Amino acid sequence: MLSREIEIERRPVQVTEEYLGTYEAEALALSIGNEEVVAQPVGTLLIGSSGRVDLSGPRKTLRIMLIEKGGPTLRTSISGSDGPIETSTRQCL
Repeated sequence: MLSREIEIERRPVQVTEEYLGTYEAEALALSIGNEEVVAQPVGTLLIGSSGRVDLSGPRKTLRIMLIEKGGPTLRTSISGSDGPIETSTRQCL
């Protein structure tokens, strides 16, 4: 018989970021019967976002990012000895 009971558990994890070093955070585990989904914090200093959590379950892992309304803008520039050769800007989302 399958259990329909839902359990939520907070688990301490360590996150390491280049500029912040290593710090303690909490992962959130959600168990439904014999299945488990874990929300694992990844970091706060990521390109184009203010943070990311990976949501992992038995079938796949999804990345959840905190971004500003309208999404981030990516600007790239290729330079040579005479200055910029190519510059582009695009909306990431």
